[in-house]
Amino acid sequence: MLSENGITPLMERNNAFAWMIVDYLDSSPKAINAKTLKEADPQGSLPEEMAYAAILSALCDSTEETDPYFFRSVHRLDPASFRENPYLKTIRFPDIKGKRWEFIHDSYDPFEAFICDDIEVLPDGTEIPQVGYFPEKISFPSVHENGREWMAVKPSEIRSMEEPLSAMRGNIAVIGLGLGYFAFMASMKPEVESITVVEKESEVIGLFKEHILPQFPFRDKITIVSGDAFDFLKAVEPHSGEKNGFDSIFVDIWHDTADGVELYQRAKSLEKDGILYRYWLEKSLLSAIRWKDAIGE
Repeated sequence: MLSENGITPLMERNNAFAWMIVDYLDSSPKAINAKTLKEADPQGSLPEEMAYAAILSALCDSTEETDPYFFRSVHRLDPASFRENPYLKTIRFPDIKGKRWEFIHDSYDPFEAFICDDIEVLPDGTEIPQVGYFPEKISFPSVHENGREWMAVKPSEIRSMEEPLSAMRGNIAVIGLGLGYFAFMASMKPEVESITVVEKESEVIGLFKEHILPQFPFRDKITIVSGDAFDFLKAVEPHSGEKNGFDSIFVDIWHDTADGVELYQRAKSLEKDGILYRYWLEKSLLSAIRWKDAIGE
């Protein structure tokens, strides 16, 4: 059944839950802690993750319709597994600042809530934002532009890049540099022969080449190109034995879905036959596009 503007009841529930999570993360992501978990379940009869989801549901004033979302949404993350990530184990980051960009370390407090992956889309169309927390304080490297986080090597990036990384083969292009996480992980794959990274910000390239790239074990696979993403995508050709051809392309030039939909659609329109394309946060971007189409934007 459709409403007058084309939005289904399922879309309305998905949207209601998404906004609950956004409002909570914006206003009080640290409201749940060891003390509140203990008070909610003094006997420890529930798995911690389930107790956390129940408290989060109550704090968000959830309804009967949205309650089930919380128990699929919440994930207790393993600090040891995060720290064992090959990139984080290998790269040492100085806190450095340029004119507009700086490399710093951010952190999550124990039990602080954050988005930890792209959304999960169930077969019936239910969309579940993924909320994670660590049971202890966790720090992570981050790059900021004029004080705003642009990219960070944290669970949301690591987990949401797993599928695109698994698909990369041959000569690949990475559109958007960040802290070089995707390029680093791709370079470790034997089936990846070369990596061309396209980045328009010369200051970011300079900081990366000076402080981070020298630490890459397979840095000889990597070439950094200064240029516009869309100019590059327009000119790219499939790999057919020529040096400049590509087998796979990963695009990550947006901060989140708020600024990503238009850029994603523009990049999609430039796809070429014979090249495998992957896009960061594609499931969330497609969800935003479905919503915009339903309301006629």
